[in-house]
Amino acid sequence: MLIRKRASALERVLSLSLLMMGRGAWAQNPSLAPEFMQLRDPFKMPSLVSGEAETRTELELIPIESFKMIGVTTGPDRAKAMLQAQDGRTFFVTEKTKIGVNEGVIERITAKSVQIKEKKVNAMGQEEEFSFEIKFPSPGRM
Repeated sequence: MLIRKRASALERVLSLSLLMMGRGAWAQNPSLAPEFMQLRDPFKMPSLVSGEAETRTELELIPIESFKMIGVTTGPDRAKAMLQAQDGRTFFVTEKTKIGVNEGVIERITAKSVQIKEKKVNAMGQEEEFSFEIKFPSPGRM
Protein backbone atom coordinates (compact mmCIF):
# COMPACT_ATOMS: atom_id res chain seq x y z
CA MET A 1 0.00 0.00 0.00
CA LEU A 2 2.82 2.38 0.89
CA ILE A 3 4.60 1.57 -2.39
CA ARG A 4 1.40 2.32 -4.37
CA LYS A 5 1.01 5.73 -2.68
CA ARG A 6 4.63 6.61 -3.46
CA ALA A 7 4.17 5.52 -7.08
CA SER A 8 1.08 7.67 -7.58
CA ALA A 9 2.83 10.63 -5.91
CA LEU A 10 5.82 10.08 -8.18
CA GLU A 11 3.50 9.93 -11.20
CA ARG A 12 2.01 13.28 -10.19
CA VAL A 13 5.44 14.87 -9.80
CA LEU A 14 6.56 13.54 -13.18
CA SER A 15 3.35 14.70 -14.83
CA LEU A 16 3.72 18.18 -13.39
CA SER A 17 7.37 18.40 -14.42
CA LEU A 18 6.44 17.37 -17.98
CA LEU A 19 3.69 19.98 -17.93
CA MET A 20 6.17 22.68 -16.96
CA MET A 21 8.67 21.57 -19.60
CA GLY A 22 6.25 22.26 -22.44
CA ARG A 23 4.18 19.09 -22.43
CA GLY A 24 6.80 17.06 -24.32
CA ALA A 25 5.45 13.94 -26.03
CA TRP A 26 1.93 14.68 -24.82
CA ALA A 27 1.74 17.62 -27.21
CA GLN A 28 2.09 15.24 -30.16
CA ASN A 29 -0.30 12.61 -28.78
CA PRO A 30 -3.11 14.16 -26.69
CA SER A 31 -4.60 10.75 -25.86
CA LEU A 32 -1.60 10.14 -23.58
CA ALA A 33 -2.23 13.31 -21.58
CA PRO A 34 -3.91 13.03 -18.20
CA GLU A 35 -7.09 14.98 -17.54
CA PHE A 36 -5.38 18.04 -16.09
CA MET A 37 -3.41 18.46 -19.31
CA GLN A 38 -6.69 19.24 -21.11
CA LEU A 39 -7.31 22.27 -18.88
CA ARG A 40 -6.71 25.87 -19.91
CA ASP A 41 -3.16 27.19 -19.55
CA PRO A 42 -3.29 29.44 -16.46
CA PHE A 43 -0.59 31.73 -17.87
CA LYS A 44 -2.57 32.64 -20.99
CA MET A 45 -5.51 35.04 -21.14
CA PRO A 46 -8.80 33.17 -21.46
CA SER A 47 -10.60 33.60 -24.74
CA LEU A 48 -13.92 35.37 -24.61
CA VAL A 49 -16.88 33.07 -24.87
CA SER A 50 -19.03 34.02 -27.82
CA GLY A 51 -22.75 34.24 -27.32
CA GLU A 52 -25.14 36.46 -25.49
CA ALA A 53 -23.28 38.24 -22.75
CA GLU A 54 -26.01 40.70 -21.93
CA THR A 55 -29.40 39.91 -20.51
CA ARG A 56 -32.48 40.44 -22.61
CA THR A 57 -35.35 42.68 -21.61
CA GLU A 58 -38.99 41.61 -21.56
CA LEU A 59 -39.49 43.41 -24.87
CA GLU A 60 -36.79 41.25 -26.48
CA LEU A 61 -38.50 38.02 -25.42
CA ILE A 62 -41.78 38.76 -27.22
CA PRO A 63 -42.12 38.44 -31.04
CA ILE A 64 -42.89 41.82 -32.61
CA GLU A 65 -45.87 40.36 -34.48
CA SER A 66 -47.68 39.95 -31.16
CA PHE A 67 -47.62 43.66 -30.25
CA LYS A 68 -50.36 46.15 -31.04
CA MET A 69 -50.03 49.90 -30.83
CA ILE A 70 -52.49 51.51 -28.42
CA GLY A 71 -51.15 55.04 -28.02
CA VAL A 72 -48.56 57.70 -28.82
CA THR A 73 -47.29 60.55 -26.69
CA THR A 74 -45.23 63.41 -27.99
CA GLY A 75 -43.03 65.70 -26.01
CA PRO A 76 -40.34 68.31 -26.50
CA ASP A 77 -37.59 65.66 -26.72
CA ARG A 78 -39.08 62.68 -28.50
CA ALA A 79 -42.17 60.60 -29.15
CA LYS A 80 -43.10 57.54 -27.12
CA ALA A 81 -45.38 54.75 -28.23
CA MET A 82 -47.49 52.57 -25.99
CA LEU A 83 -47.48 48.94 -27.11
CA GLN A 84 -49.57 46.10 -25.73
CA ALA A 85 -48.48 42.46 -25.82
CA GLN A 86 -50.96 39.62 -26.34
CA ASP A 87 -50.92 38.81 -22.62
CA GLY A 88 -52.13 42.34 -21.80
CA ARG A 89 -48.86 43.85 -20.58
CA THR A 90 -48.16 47.37 -21.79
CA PHE A 91 -44.81 48.93 -22.64
CA PHE A 92 -43.73 52.50 -23.35
CA VAL A 93 -41.03 52.53 -26.03
CA THR A 94 -38.88 55.16 -27.70
CA GLU A 95 -36.71 55.19 -30.81
CA LYS A 96 -33.63 52.93 -30.62
CA THR A 97 -35.35 50.62 -28.12
CA LYS A 98 -34.53 46.95 -28.65
CA ILE A 99 -37.64 44.87 -29.29
CA GLY A 100 -38.52 41.36 -30.51
CA VAL A 101 -36.70 38.04 -30.55
CA ASN A 102 -34.71 38.79 -33.74
CA GLU A 103 -32.68 41.79 -32.53
CA GLY A 104 -35.21 44.36 -33.64
CA VAL A 105 -34.66 48.07 -33.03
CA ILE A 106 -37.33 50.76 -33.18
CA GLU A 107 -36.27 53.12 -35.97
CA ARG A 108 -39.11 55.66 -35.97
CA ILE A 109 -42.29 56.50 -34.11
CA THR A 110 -45.03 58.46 -35.87
CA ALA A 111 -48.61 59.28 -34.91
CA LYS A 112 -49.83 56.29 -36.92
CA SER A 113 -47.14 53.61 -36.57
CA VAL A 114 -43.95 52.25 -35.03
CA GLN A 115 -41.31 51.24 -37.58
CA ILE A 116 -38.87 48.48 -36.61
CA LYS A 117 -35.77 47.06 -38.31
CA GLU A 118 -35.19 43.42 -37.48
CA LYS A 119 -32.40 40.98 -38.38
CA LYS A 120 -33.40 37.58 -39.73
CA VAL A 121 -31.53 34.74 -41.42
CA ASN A 122 -32.76 34.15 -44.97
CA ALA A 123 -33.01 30.84 -46.86
CA MET A 124 -29.35 31.16 -47.98
CA GLY A 125 -28.17 31.38 -44.37
CA GLN A 126 -27.29 35.07 -44.66
CA GLU A 127 -28.38 37.70 -42.17
CA GLU A 128 -30.74 40.33 -43.63
CA GLU A 129 -32.50 43.36 -42.22
CA PHE A 130 -36.28 43.45 -42.55
CA SER A 131 -38.62 46.33 -41.85
CA PHE A 132 -41.73 45.76 -39.78
CA GLU A 133 -44.46 48.22 -38.91
CA ILE A 134 -46.91 48.16 -36.03
CA LYS A 135 -49.81 50.36 -37.09
CA PHE A 136 -52.19 52.27 -34.88
CA PRO A 137 -55.64 50.70 -35.34
CA SER A 138 -58.41 52.80 -36.78
CA PRO A 139 -60.88 54.14 -34.16
CA GLY A 140 -63.55 51.57 -34.99
CA ARG A 141 -61.22 48.53 -34.57
CA MET A 142 -59.82 49.10 -31.07
